[in-house]
Amino acid sequence: MIYRKQELFESELKLLKGRERHPYLHYFIEYLNNENLILDLGCGLLVNLNYLKDNGFNVVGMDISFEMLTVDNERTSPLICGDGLKLPFRDNIFGGLLLTDIIEHIPIEKVSEFIEETKRILKDSGVIFLHVPLEKSLGYRILSKLEMIWPKNPNHLHDYNLKD
Repeated sequence: MIYRKQELFESELKLLKGRERHPYLHYFIEYLNNENLILDLGCGLLVNLNYLKDNGFNVVGMDISFEMLTVDNERTSPLICGDGLKLPFRDNIFGGLLLTDIIEHIPIEKVSEFIEETKRILKDSGVIFLHVPLEKSLGYRILSKLEMIWPKNPNHLHDYNLKD
């Protein structure tokens, strides 16, 4: 089991290394208030977290992988290792929630539970940035063949399409 966990971590790390912040993240910050706390759930290598921090936001990072949190980390923001199905935060604490390429790592039967848990910690006026790779889509498959997009991640538990 430990070998499989290390194998999953290494394959995920290989895919994430070299990636820059999400290309549409600048749209998200237009809706945020600098006085609110932001959670980057599934923060991985902290590229999105650091972008938000560099733009004046108070950000907390959380990832299920302790190893991911320690790769090249200078620890400029609070980081928590934990499970998104049991968020260790009080209700209505975050004004923004970043869910970038995370939901496809959750077993499909747990997605509703995950969404409810994220809604619990979000303020009524809070904003969510949700990105899901549409790996089943024709566009994704074409861009992947042309090597214009990152390859399909073998660690995804579910591939989404627009209908999903």
